[in-house]
Amino acid sequence: MRKKGNTLEFARERRDEIVAAIRAEGACADRFDLLLACRRAVARQASRFWVSEERAARVVSALSKGCGAIEGMDGAKRRMYEEIWRRVEALRPGREGEPLVSLVREVVYEPAPEHYVSAVTAMNMYYGHLRSTKAMRSNG
Repeated sequence: MRKKGNTLEFARERRDEIVAAIRAEGACADRFDLLLACRRAVARQASRFWVSEERAARVVSALSKGCGAIEGMDGAKRRMYEEIWRRVEALRPGREGEPLVSLVREVVYEPAPEHYVSAVTAMNMYYGHLRSTKAMRSNG
């Protein structure tokens, strides 16, 4: 679980990528339906897994040991860690001496099949982006 007060070092990059996906989905529609655009955007391929290498390595290590590291996680987060773990396990043959952290790092920077956030979270990111853009314009 994420610690209270902890922020993702790449939160802005993730938000910008999701906002761009929402806008692209909206551009394809006759009428802009934000919730529908968000649903479609989060289902799009992401440029990477939006999780830190350290956190992913801790969870993958626990999963490899059979610990219940993902119990209690929401569906999207659980799917993300399961996909990372599956990919790490696929890399292991022939690379047994390589540290787990190295394998996880490789996987985390690969394209992800989806953004692993809910449509509501994406909508909040979109509104946050609009607020920050509006604030920058009023200060500029």
